[in-house]
Amino acid sequence: MKHTSDTYHQHDTILIHSADPDLTKSLSIVLQDQFTILTTETVAELSLLRENSTISLIVVDLEKAIPELLDELERWRQAAPSVPLVVLYAFRVTKPNWEISIRTLTSHLLYKPVQIEQILDAIADSIPGWSVSIRRSMPKPNKHFRLAYGGR
Repeated sequence: MKHTSDTYHQHDTILIHSADPDLTKSLSIVLQDQFTILTTETVAELSLLRENSTISLIVVDLEKAIPELLDELERWRQAAPSVPLVVLYAFRVTKPNWEISIRTLTSHLLYKPVQIEQILDAIADSIPGWSVSIRRSMPKPNKHFRLAYGGR
């Protein structure tokens, strides 16, 4: 579990959960000047933060341990029903029950491959007052901002 900002404000903490360090780093770089960023890589780490009342938004990359993550997200939804949940997901035809669960839990569901602009739009829709000017100041996409599923 990592913190990427020195300032902690209840109204602006974003939790990013992903087993992909490139995704976590890319989002953290873009958001760290505007928000406190907490990151987790495992379901156990995500579970430890469930009672953290400072979290105002969760971004989850559903890539590994999906059944366990869905169970944990259900517990998050019960513990913090007002916290928006943005989920990145690679659609699986063979898992329609996952799709139903994900749609029930999320505020925004983004199907992979996903671009950073799509994630930022979902965050802007979820956090009132998040300024478009923040997105305009974002660095131009380059090799560090390839967020497409499997893009490295």
